[in-house]
Amino acid sequence: MKKRRLKSLDDLRRWLADIGNRLETGDVDAAHARCVTYIASVMSGIIKDSDLEKRIEALETQMERKIN
Repeated sequence: MKKRRLKSLDDLRRWLADIGNRLETGDVDAAHARCVTYIASVMSGIIKDSDLEKRIEALETQMERKIN
């Protein structure tokens, strides 16, 4: 399996689609697919939280500029 950079939800979607396709063809076993799905679920939450954190920080910066 080639190394991938999973930095966005779209990256995760493509990764899971690839695993699903490989599971259907028998190239990946079900246990591996379950592990990958769990990892993708955790990473999805981390990416969402990280994106939200960046947006909040940007809003806080804008508010601070308006106050000062």
